[in-house]
Amino acid sequence: MDAGAYRYVRFNHRVLRAFWIAGYTAWEGYRLIAESTPLETLQQIALPA
Repeated sequence: MDAGAYRYVRFNHRVLRAFWIAGYTAWEGYRLIAESTPLETLQQIALPA
């Protein structure tokens, strides 16, 4: 049974799937950057003076 204004909104599975994929990608990208080694440290390891 539909109730309220929700009966006027059509549910789109493709949009929901795209939203979840984009959200997951953004979350994993943020996590990767937050947990990565700082660039200065990587440069010191790769190019010792």
